[in-house]
Amino acid sequence: MTTYQGLTVSARQWIDQNRPVALTLCVLLIFVVGMVSYIADRRDVPSHKQILAIENVSEGDLASDPEERSAQRDTSDQKSALITVHVVGAVNAPGVYAVSLNSRVIDAVQAAGGLSTNASSESVNMAQVLSDGAQVRIPTKEEAECDLGEQSYGVIGPDGTGASSAIQSVNGTTSTSLIDINTADSTLLETLPGIGPSTSAKIIAERTSNGPFRSLADLARVSGIGEKKIEALDGLAEVK
Repeated sequence: MTTYQGLTVSARQWIDQNRPVALTLCVLLIFVVGMVSYIADRRDVPSHKQILAIENVSEGDLASDPEERSAQRDTSDQKSALITVHVVGAVNAPGVYAVSLNSRVIDAVQAAGGLSTNASSESVNMAQVLSDGAQVRIPTKEEAECDLGEQSYGVIGPDGTGASSAIQSVNGTTSTSLIDINTADSTLLETLPGIGPSTSAKIIAERTSNGPFRSLADLARVSGIGEKKIEALDGLAEVK
């Protein structure tokens, strides 16, 4: 009998004589092997701190200071936000454009192809901040120098208010005359904030059919003219 065979026989005899001990040793061996495998697998799993570090780096390499990260995120959100404005008048490509939040009149003008050759840029505050739904009106040089009383140019809010008025006469002096809504023609009416060709036609049709207006508030008789538009006419129009 070889030495290997002898050891095998001896081992079997020992196991037969000490079965409870042998079983315990087998269970212990299985447990040790399992623990070694578990620890080896855990080495490949990133810790909670490592995950946080990876997330912090993935956010565009933001600064480590929490306040700086917050400021950078706010700036990024503002850049991605857009507002819609309507650019009309003396620009190369009038139309509706989407511009960044907190854009100014000059940004809207550039989006509309820039000023036309006959634009009167000095009549409008190019640094004025825009809001969503606003209309930007750029006058021509002829319009800015006309003697039609009051001309509303610049930024007009979505409710028809907020226009910056360029009130000029032919000789360059300021005009304080008010537009009488009971006698003004469509050209004069359309110089008022919030009054376009369609609304001016409705005003004329209403006063022709149902008599003159008794006050500015009486303009509420006209479809499309609400309280805010009427308030915008205060100091610009009158009823005689």
